[in-house]
Amino acid sequence: MTASIHAKYSFVWESRELAAFSNFKFYLLMSRTKYTQSSNINVSQFVVLRALCLAVLMFGWGNLQSQQILSLEEAIQEGLSGQFGIQIAKEQTKIQMANNTWARAGKSPEINLNVGIPQTLSENNSPVSFINGVFYSGNASVSIDLLWNLYNGGRSHATKRQLELQVESSKIREQVEIQSAIRNISRAYYDLAIAQAQLATIQTVFDLSKDRLEYERTKKAFGASSTFLANQLEDAYLSDSIALVGQRNMVRQAEVALNAAMANPKKMSYQVDTKILDEIPVLDQKEIFTQLKSQNLTLKSLLVDRYIAESNVSVQESFLRPQIGLSFGTSAQANYAKLFTEDANGNVRPGVVGNVFTANLGITMTYNLFDGGVIRTNRENAKLQTNVINQGMAQAELNLYYQMENLWITYQNQSELVNAWIQKANLAAQNLEIAKERLNIGSISSFDYRNVQLQFLNAQLSKVNAQYQMKAADLEMRFLAGIL
Repeated sequence: MTASIHAKYSFVWESRELAAFSNFKFYLLMSRTKYTQSSNINVSQFVVLRALCLAVLMFGWGNLQSQQILSLEEAIQEGLSGQFGIQIAKEQTKIQMANNTWARAGKSPEINLNVGIPQTLSENNSPVSFINGVFYSGNASVSIDLLWNLYNGGRSHATKRQLELQVESSKIREQVEIQSAIRNISRAYYDLAIAQAQLATIQTVFDLSKDRLEYERTKKAFGASSTFLANQLEDAYLSDSIALVGQRNMVRQAEVALNAAMANPKKMSYQVDTKILDEIPVLDQKEIFTQLKSQNLTLKSLLVDRYIAESNVSVQESFLRPQIGLSFGTSAQANYAKLFTEDANGNVRPGVVGNVFTANLGITMTYNLFDGGVIRTNRENAKLQTNVINQGMAQAELNLYYQMENLWITYQNQSELVNAWIQKANLAAQNLEIAKERLNIGSISSFDYRNVQLQFLNAQLSKVNAQYQMKAADLEMRFLAGIL
């Protein structure tokens, strides 16, 4: 009886490879069951029904297969274009480049044009005044002033150097934003890849549990199985269902994280390339540590800060030297005055016109004799700040070295684990196939088969997790080395 039931329903057990369409498979099973219980459906009708369902199933699977897979390179390319941090850093670089001029450094002369047109109308009725009556006075003047700092103790060159270094520092911050964005996108991509890979593994185990439960329920309907065994299989099925629901939630959360890392204005659903976890990165320890010293952006930024501090020492020292300046000015002025009264002869007094032209040239020298020690204190403080930055660089380099050392140890350890878990996962997959065959012929129990399922699940999940940890260590090392 058991052998005949297995023969009737073997197609149900052996064609369970399309997880997303288990409802169709269950419908096939129920259709076959109804056929055995009713004489209204003949064999040819059942065959046609099964063919139609399979055609719909394969058509839907083809649509899923045609879904475009987002590669890591595409994710990075799309994500970089919308990063606000990168755009802000680029604008700040433009500001620093615009400020990098000799005029900002105080080297260029300053020329001013002054224009004035004052007009005055007054009435004087004072008995002690020599001029009484209404009086108008008009004036128009134009002047040009030039101020040029000929020598300021080298302050202009030191300031210009600081402005150039500010541009370099801004470009480094721009690179930091780019590298950070690449790291965040890559990490989110790996998170989604491992979540989807684990979901596929759990889905496989879930489908096997569901198929086995349906098969056992059909056997039970024919009196060839017990309620206890069916309940055990249903417990396994429910456990896999819970795991599947939890993993689907992990996938959704990973999708949200990837969208956030890519700065997508609207959430998108992505299918990523899970095979990227199978790619084993190859790194050379000596090369990666050399890159750390020469290309690490934190060290580059601190180095620029040190150069700026050294330039600031030169700026402070310039105040101890004499300051020499050139001044030049020229002006032209026209005047008009009129008293609205009559002279002794009764004639209206005429207006008076006058003009003035002046020019001046001068050289000035200023030297600070005493300021209470403020200038020298500022110079010493600038030197101390340089020492602080040097100490900070040494501390940062040491921290980065040990951080890289820990990452390298993790990378090596995970590489070994990946190789071991790959072998174990392959072995577990072989054992699962053997267990299915033995279960079909009745040489092992459902409990033994469930243990093989769990071994397969654990091996696959552990393999993917080890691959993910290795990828994460590789990503962090490349980020620290500044070679993303």
